[in-house]
Parts: sequence; structure tokens; C-alpha cells
Amino acid sequence: MNWILTRLNFLVWLLIRPSKWRQHLEIIDPTLDVNFALIDLTPRHWKKPSVQLLLLSGYLVNPCLILGFFISIAVLFGLQVTGSLYGIFFVYLLALFTGIYASVPASLLLIPLAGSIAIFQWSGPAALVFDVTTTTRLGVLLSMCSACMLIAAALHSQNRKEQTIVRQIGAITLGLLISIPIVIFVTYSVFVTTAGRQSGTLGGAMMVWATTLPTVIIFAAATYVRTKSIAKVIFSIAFCATLISSGYGDMGYEYDRGTGGFHLLTASMTIICSTYCMLSIFPYILTRSFVGDWPATVAATIGGSSIYYALQTSFTYFPLLPNLAIAVTIVLLALGYRYTWSLFAYPFEAAWNKILTELDNRHQGPLKYFKRHAACWDEIQCLEFFELDDYLISASTRNSDNGAACRALIGYTNQQWAAQSATLELDARHRESLPDINALAQMSDDGSAGLLDTSAGLVLRSFARSGRDIQAALAQPTIYNQSLVLRTAAKDLENLQMELSRNYKDRTSARFVSVANHWHSIVQQHIAHLEQQSKTSHEIPNPYIVGVPLTRKQSIFVGRTDTARYLEGILKVQDHPPLLLYGPRRMGKTSLLYQLHWMLPRHILPLIVDLQGPVSLATDDTGFVYALARGMRQAAEKQDVRLPILSRQQLSTEPYMAFDEWLNVVESIITQQGRSTLLLAMDEFEALDTALAERTLRHHAILGMFRHMAQHRRNIKLMLVGSHTLGEFRRWSSYFVNAQVIELSYLTSSDINQLITQPIADFPLAYHSDAISRMIRLTRGHPYLLQLACTEVIAYKNTQPIAARQVTTVGDIESIIPLMLERGQQFFTDIELNQIDKTGRGCLLQLASEPIGSSTRLALEKSIPALKENDTLARLEQRKLIEIIDDRFGFQIEAVRHWFSVNNRHR
Repeated sequence: MNWILTRLNFLVWLLIRPSKWRQHLEIIDPTLDVNFALIDLTPRHWKKPSVQLLLLSGYLVNPCLILGFFISIAVLFGLQVTGSLYGIFFVYLLALFTGIYASVPASLLLIPLAGSIAIFQWSGPAALVFDVTTTTRLGVLLSMCSACMLIAAALHSQNRKEQTIVRQIGAITLGLLISIPIVIFVTYSVFVTTAGRQSGTLGGAMMVWATTLPTVIIFAAATYVRTKSIAKVIFSIAFCATLISSGYGDMGYEYDRGTGGFHLLTASMTIICSTYCMLSIFPYILTRSFVGDWPATVAATIGGSSIYYALQTSFTYFPLLPNLAIAVTIVLLALGYRYTWSLFAYPFEAAWNKILTELDNRHQGPLKYFKRHAACWDEIQCLEFFELDDYLISASTRNSDNGAACRALIGYTNQQWAAQSATLELDARHRESLPDINALAQMSDDGSAGLLDTSAGLVLRSFARSGRDIQAALAQPTIYNQSLVLRTAAKDLENLQMELSRNYKDRTSARFVSVANHWHSIVQQHIAHLEQQSKTSHEIPNPYIVGVPLTRKQSIFVGRTDTARYLEGILKVQDHPPLLLYGPRRMGKTSLLYQLHWMLPRHILPLIVDLQGPVSLATDDTGFVYALARGMRQAAEKQDVRLPILSRQQLSTEPYMAFDEWLNVVESIITQQGRSTLLLAMDEFEALDTALAERTLRHHAILGMFRHMAQHRRNIKLMLVGSHTLGEFRRWSSYFVNAQVIELSYLTSSDINQLITQPIADFPLAYHSDAISRMIRLTRGHPYLLQLACTEVIAYKNTQPIAARQVTTVGDIESIIPLMLERGQQFFTDIELNQIDKTGRGCLLQLASEPIGSSTRLALEKSIPALKENDTLARLEQRKLIEIIDDRFGFQIEAVRHWFSVNNRHR
């Protein structure tokens, strides 16, 4: 019994579960096309037992079981099935031609579907040619062949959507135009043959030749077009010649011999079936070679319909309009097969699903019957199954693993809406049940996969962003910074609440309002806890952020307004060359970039793309352009500007042309939003140069694209950002020969004073004037070192008794220098190992070992002879490590001198 059900599964797979058919063919032979024809099979395929079993089941076992069942029903109702056997025979004849030359799945569908109809339509005594050609039997039989080809192509074509509609229509038209001579030739042959037989002027042998020859020629040509195999062409000739000529029997030798009954019916139907297949299969094969199965099947359906004109020409009493009406109806139902099946099957499937739901509700634990739910085996049902999402939620509530497995079963079917809805609801319940701030910090991903392009995806991304902000807040070293970042997260959650409330008509938005409220309440409670903790400990707040770029607008960011105003003035000039924002490492370049969106006027849209990430890690030009466009989209989204997606598929053939066309759309979008200039700032451009040097990317194409953008796109301005000048990179300097350099240097005196004494409002820590002077000498106003020193001062002061905490002295500054060098070890080590060579390292160690202001060029060259032969001193000065005062060399930053002095003692 199980063996029989397994064989019948083929029919279910072909009709409503195409994924199982594909999986089965993958197991049999991965090289087989899902819509393969018998003529495609090689000797290796024919020798495989799995292929033999597939064909045996499809062409013999399944038809015997299904057709035998319907014949039994017909007999029980008292119908004569003699004529039905003739109908089944002709169905097999059509299926044989279809399976050999066009599609095995279509032929496997045709036999049981058309055969079942033929059992009842052809019932009665043995049919005569007159009975067949004066009724609608031919219209049903032939149109069922087209319908099965359409169903097979719609469900099992792998390339249905790969070609544009214009190309598909063009291929269909071409296939039909080439097939027109065949239509005329076949129709004329049938007409001449029939007339000759009726008049007695066409002899027996000539009649056989006249009807067999066109079939043999056309199917031989079709075979060669599809397979390019001479051996298979020879087989096709032998097959067609044997089949067609044997169908005549002895009816053609004399008009009065064998002219009726079985022989005449067989001969006539053989001609009709082979003629229909000629008219449909040849345009199918021609069109398929251009654009695949689906357009080819449409061409076959149109081409095959001309058989009705040939039949009316040959048989005077053939009812053309009724047969055409039936054929058009059946073909239209097949064209909309998914919808036809959905409407027909839904009431039965819905009742079946209700029974399964009730059975599962009677017990606890994992669902037992879900795998029998129609959503799991009917992949083409277009209508939504009622309460399916609640069923999936119930599965996950009882057993999470079982629920996930149930959702995965329908994740790629038309019922995936239920899986998404259930996943969203479960996600909302989970987020709503989170108990504390630490749990919120763990929710930093986007949650449900595959929803990012929907309204639900936008909501999940908002919560993920809040989760990342909360995670970043908890990672802050001080209570103040935690509270500062959490206030930003609380404000974002408050805005999210209002936005979700406004979109109350959207189901997802309405559901997640309570989640946003819950998160906001937890964040506010934790902020209150931090404030109480700060008051109790009398701790000096530490607002400084060390080593991490400031990505948000914060009061701790001071200065750089002169740079922003200078940049704004440059961007007003339409034909201004590209820019280079240059400065030593940790000078605040990246922080400045992330502040530009509020420092520059709104009509300027700054997009910051970090070239250290996926952009420079791309292995080819397509990956580079894709990563660059994605970085621009993400940067724009942070400023509430939505740019279109540039997919890998769009970039697959001409990536730079596609990117150029994408930029046209981008310019149009920003113009519509009132933006006149797009500033593309590419941070850490040196990382891209490393990728170009390793030859993983074509530097001529990439740098040429940047130069073309700078020269021809007046609304897009390029700015490279790095710690090197373009003169240090030969390949860049030739493409950006006129780039204007904007140097980012130390903070001004007023900015330094503000950062030390008033980093935030009501800052409680005071400084003696000589302590401020000592901080300036120690750091020179270097943003990273100044914030590092201030951080260490606050940490040091918080260890002192409360009475001594409020004022900072010079002694406090001296005390934190060792701590500052230890915490900033990575910064100083980077200077020593990455920014200078061996000669430069020796020079700095020598300067650190001598009294301040005692080192002349002559003394240094005497100690380090290599200085005479290169420009090491100039490079050290360019990197703001040393300076010349009164012909004496010294360190620009005293903290750097301390580092090399300590290292010198340890050597």
C-alpha cells in the first residue's frame, strides 16, 4: 500500500508541490532539468534504476491505478467503456509525443487527467471517425495537452522570470513566425491526403508517404534543434515513420478495404495527434532555445490551435466554434491554474485544516498533525488559510523547537505570511517580556529574518537600533556616560512610540506600541537608578569619550566650526575639485565627519562611507560597487533619506554603468528633497589603496570612476579622509592631481579650555590655572590625548576623599601621566610601530633621551648617520611628532616624549 501511495505522490508533486518534484530529480540526477523531455536523456540516464522507476511509475503504474479507478466507477454506473479505451489510447499517443519532444512532467500529467475525462466523454460503443470529428471530443483532448504543458511550465520552469517580458514576447513571435510555413504545409498535406483518399485518386503507398513524410521531417528538425544530436535525429525519424505508417494498417491500399471501424479511426486520430504535436512542439522547441519553458509553452499553445482550422478543412462537419470555445476555456483555466486550483480546493482544504486544529487542541505538547496541514503540502494555494498564524503561535508556545520547525515548513510557500505573522507576534511577546536593561541590550539584531523590506522590518530595525544604543550605553565606563547614551535611547523610543501610534492602521505598528512603551519604561527606570547612584556616591561625572568616534551630536564635541565653515564655502563652488581631509591619527577626523550633518546647512547631504569595511574587502569590481552603494544607502538612511537599492543582479554585467545610472536616480531624489549637494566622504581611504595594491580590485576602473564623478557630477562632491597625503600614494595622485587638502590639526586654546573646564553644563570639577597650562603642554590640544588626560584626571579625583575632589592641581596632572601612558598604550604603540620607520624611531628615542631644546640637526645626524640620507625629519614633522624651534628639534606633544622616554629607559 505504501509503495502505491509513493508512486501516486508523483502526481501530487507535479500538480501542487513543485518543490518535492525538484528535490526528487535532484536525488535521481542533479543534471536533469525539472521540465526535461525523454529526448534529453542520455544512455547514462536510461541505465539508472531511479530513472527507470520514475518512468515506469509515471507512464504505467500511476495511469493504471487512476484510470482503473475511474473505469470501475464508469462500469458501476452502467457505462460502456469500449470507446473509452480508444480515448485512453489516443491520450497515450499525445502523451508519447509530448514526453519525447517537449516535457515529461506535462506528459505525466496528461495521461491521468485527460485519460480520466476520456473515460466518460468517449464512453459507449467503439467510436467512428464521424463520431469524433463531429463532436467536441477533439477540442477537449487536444486542449488538455496544451493545458498540461502550461501547468508543467508554470510550476516547474526554472527560468520563467529570468527574461524580460519584451524578450519573451519577441521569442514567442519569432517561434510562431518560423512555424507559419509548417502550419501551411501541414494543413495542405492533411487536406490533400484526405481529399485523395475520399476521391480514390491517391494510392495506398502514396497516401502513407504523403502523411508520414511531413511528420518525420518536422520532428527530425525539432529533435536536432533541441539536442544537436544526429543519433537522436535518426531515432526520431525511425520512431515517427514506424508509428505513423503502422497506424494506417491496410486501410489505404484500396478505398473499399479497411475504410471503417478501428482502422480508419486509428489512422485518422494518428494523423490528427501527430499534426497537433507538429504544430505545437516545433514552436515550443524554437522558443525554448531563446527564453525558456514558459514562453515556449505559450507559443506551443498558440501554434497548436491552428489544428482546428485544418480539421474544419478536412472534415466538413467538424464544429469549429464549439471546439474552439472549449479549447480556449481549458487553456485559460490552465493559464490561471494556481487561481483555478485555489478556488476549487480551498473549501475542502479549509475543512481539513479545521479538523487537524481541533485534534491538536485536544492534547498538550508539540503539535502532532501540523505536517498534514494543507499549508505543508499545497504549495500553490494562493488564498490565506484562516487562523494559520494562530496555529503556528500555538505550536511555538507549546514547544519552541516544534514551532520553529512548523514555521520553516511553510516559510517558502504562499502561506509564508502566516510564518511571518507568527514570528512577529512571538518576537513582540518576547520583547514585551524582557525584565531589565541587560535583557534589552541583548536585543541588538533585526529579529525576524526576511522582513527588512517591509513595514515590519522597519519596526524591527528601530528596536534593533535601540538595543544597540542600550548595549553601547552599558559598555560606557562611567555612570554619566551610561546615563547620557541612555537618555538618547529613551528619546528614540519615545519617538518610536509616537510614530507607531500614528500608524495605528498598520497591524504591526499597532502591535509593537506596547513593546515600545515597555522598553521606554525600563530605560527610564535605569536612568533614574543611575542618577540616584551618582548622587549617593558623590562621583564626578565623566563625560569624555576616549578612542571612539562621536557618532551623535554631543556636548563633548567642541571646536571644528572653522573647518565646517571652510568646507561649506568650498562646497558652494560648483566646479570645485575633490577634497582631502588630512590629519594624524586620532585627531578627530571621523568624529568631525559624523557631526557634519548638523554642522553643515541642510541643503548639503554628507554621506560617510568607511572604506575599512566591506568596500575594500570586496574581491571584484561588482562587490566593490555593491558595497559602496550599500554604504551610501545606510549613511543616507541615518539622516532619514531613502535611496534605492542597487542589487548584485543589476551589477552583474556592467557594474560601473549600473552604478552611474543609480547615481542619476540618487541625484534626482536628493534634489526632490531640497538638497543641492551630496558630499561623499570616504573615510580611511588608505584601506582601499591596500586592496588596490594587492590587485584584488582594478585601480584604473575604480579611481577612474571617482575622477569621472568629480568631473561630471556637479551635485556630488568627493572627499577622501585619511592620515596620509595623496603624494604618498602614487596611483591616487595621478587621478586626484588637483585635490584640495583640508588639514585637521590641534584644538584651539578656547576649545581646549572649554573641553577641560566645561565639557558639559554645570560640570563640578574646577582646575587651577597652572593645572590647565600643564594639561595644554602635556597634550598640545590633541583631541584624543586631551580627552584621555581629562578622563584619567576624573578617575583619579574620584579616588580621593570627597573634600579634595572638587579642584584639580598640577600635582594631580603629574600623577595621572603614568596612567595616561598605560591606557593610551595602543595610540603610542601605533606611532612607534606603524607611523615611523627604524630611522624615525631611533631619532625619537634620541630626542627623548636628551634635555628639551638641546637637539640640533647636526647633533642628531651625528648620533644617527642615516638621517643624512633620507627625509626622516621632514616626515616626522609632517606627522606632527617633532617641531623646530630656534634651530632646535623637539617633540610637538609632551605626552609622546614621555612615552619614548619611558621606552628608552626600558631598552
